[in-house]
Amino acid sequence: MISFSKVYKNKVHVGWKGTAEGPKHPVTGKRQQVTRRGKTQAIVKEKILQALKDIESNLNKPIKSKLIKDYLPEWLELYKKGKVKPSTYRAHYRNIHKYLIPEFGHIQINKLTRAQYQSFINKLLTSRKTSSVSHINATMSNAMRQAYLNDEIVKNPCTGVIIKKIEEIEEEKKIHYWAKNHIKQFLNGFEDEEKVYYYFFLTLIYAGPRKGEAMALQEEDLDFENDYIDINKTLLYHLSSEEAVFGPPKTKHSKRRVKIDPFLSSQLKQLITVNKKNRLSAGPLTSPHRFVFCKKDGSRLRERTIQNVFTRVKRKTGVPDISIHDLRHTHAVMMLEAEASMKEVQERLGHKDIRTTSNIYSHITPKMENEAVNKFSRYMAD
Repeated sequence: MISFSKVYKNKVHVGWKGTAEGPKHPVTGKRQQVTRRGKTQAIVKEKILQALKDIESNLNKPIKSKLIKDYLPEWLELYKKGKVKPSTYRAHYRNIHKYLIPEFGHIQINKLTRAQYQSFINKLLTSRKTSSVSHINATMSNAMRQAYLNDEIVKNPCTGVIIKKIEEIEEEKKIHYWAKNHIKQFLNGFEDEEKVYYYFFLTLIYAGPRKGEAMALQEEDLDFENDYIDINKTLLYHLSSEEAVFGPPKTKHSKRRVKIDPFLSSQLKQLITVNKKNRLSAGPLTSPHRFVFCKKDGSRLRERTIQNVFTRVKRKTGVPDISIHDLRHTHAVMMLEAEASMKEVQERLGHKDIRTTSNIYSHITPKMENEAVNKFSRYMAD
């Protein structure tokens, strides 16, 4: 049955619109409506009947759903390339070709079940960290959600999947950081390294930027008059080229001005003086970006080299083995031990809200615990 309604333009009746129910979608089972317009009801009816006839003829054709090995690269190209950060694109690419296609490539996208997918997740959890499995799941879930929106599958098999590893729960809550003596120990171990790496790690510890944020710093981002660092971008250090190296920070809240202490300010002034001398020596070969942390020709530091230097100095000085990102935690903990408020730490780190900061740093370090007890003792003695 076709329902008709008049079509108006500038309050003048100009034609008709007709709507009819068609057969359900053969894959998703969703209702399909056919709508057509025309000058007369007869023309509209003829168009709708032809459309319904076309749908019926297509229903009789064998339906061949895409294989996952064909769909996932297509999804990556259409929906992610040029629309996400290069590092995110590379992560999706790696997850697809290393994990998802080897496991599911031979299956049609509308045949994958939630039970099959949960079994795959459970297998991954036996040999990988929960965070790694979550990243793999994010790729698959995102791709299958798009397939659902495109009416290529009835349900997203990734919806409701459980990613949980009991023995990791306590470990995930625990953050790693250095105590004050470890920081001094580490910073005294750079005599055999290029001086720029000392300044780089000093800044991570004393100001708390993310690694990419520090690598992206340019001389114009330093305000020595007021002792501020302006964090407004990150370095896409996965790119092999120096072109288009900058990207936005992790979130819009990550853009911030961080106050620095006189010691870090004086150290960075020394570095900028050295950089200017190096630029004069390099002449026209120098990089135009004026990175704060750079090689002698002004080009950016390489992430792999930064990691290698960090590993060497850790081993040499015998400090606890933590990651570069843990230096950000170290900065936050030192701020809290120095009796900075959680709000001040939140703003320095660029977290969206204070709950994020509190959830990470709600633990009490031994120093903070002793100080709290001493304060209580003094208060009760008065």
